[in-house]
Amino acid sequence: MRLLKEADIPSAPLHSVDDVIDDPHLAESGFFRMTEHPTEGRLRMMSTPLAWSDAPPHALRPAPRLGEHSVEILREAGYGKAEIEAMIASRVTAVPKA
Repeated sequence: MRLLKEADIPSAPLHSVDDVIDDPHLAESGFFRMTEHPTEGRLRMMSTPLAWSDAPPHALRPAPRLGEHSVEILREAGYGKAEIEAMIASRVTAVPKA
């Protein structure tokens, strides 16, 4: 880093995941928050990076499970019930396990 700085080359250190999780600035700013995922349990997530006094950001939803929105998206794309069921049966798409 010193040599790059002396040569006036823009640079930044490459941090590991542990470095980022343990970063004092990110901890102080509330960059990460813990959340309860419906199937995966307790997870660390990034918080919404912006905040406004008149329009606070809404809470983020957890990441969707594999196939969680498959049927809905396929219906919106114009596929019928039988076609969607055939796609699921042939494993072209997935739906969440019960």
